Amino acid sequence: LKPRSLDELATCHGVGKSKLSRYGERVLAALSDAERIKTSAVAAQDAEQRRPAKELADVRDYNYGLFQRLKALRLEIAVAEDVPPHVVFNKFSLQEMTVNHPQTLDALGECYGVDEEKLERYGQRFLTVLQAGEGIPEIAEDTCDTESDLAERYDPALFAKLEALRLEIAEAEELSPSAVFPDRTLKEMTVLLPLTPDALAECSGVGPRKLERYGDRFLEGIRTST
Repeated sequence: LKPRSLDELATCHGVGKSKLSRYGERVLAALSDAERIKTSAVAAQDAEQRRPAKELADVRDYNYGLFQRLKALRLEIAVAEDVPPHVVFNKFSLQEMTVNHPQTLDALGECYGVDEEKLERYGQRFLTVLQAGEGIPEIAEDTCDTESDLAERYDPALFAKLEALRLEIAEAEELSPSAVFPDRTLKEMTVLLPLTPDALAECSGVGPRKLERYGDRFLEGIRTST
């Protein structure tokens, strides 16, 4: 029903006066946030916003040190705006920025997922980081421990379910399970609990091709367990 007011929320089954008074405003706020996030996700998947053709998840293809600085800026903006980080720019956008090294707003606008609205809202701040990032050494992702604690907080039950799905896919495609996704990726999925393709892409090891190939099945596995 997507109620937008307390009166509309009151028409939902099970919403009495007491619960409406105690929880109503918070529920309406959550519904409003969800609608805003959904709108952003739909815009990001517009026909003109193609997935990058290149598999940028290979550490040889992008500067991980610069990528981490862009992620830090993205997190700062996301916290200030109270939205998930991928709503600002998703992972593929940041990776492509480190490959293209745009030095002007027009060049930044050519990167995947950078539409006119986002260019106007965030462009100059990201451009400043990119302009200052020319001298950042290219380091390998596996030498960084910035997210190492994430995998230590995983849900064993959900991990086992995703592990079984991974094995099913690996056997069908005659691959090793780690070639589908490594353990670290599955553990991050159980912590981040992504429910959309863009959110799933934030997990380590999920690149454009694997997202397209396996994303829907893993998202379904997560949705049915949450």
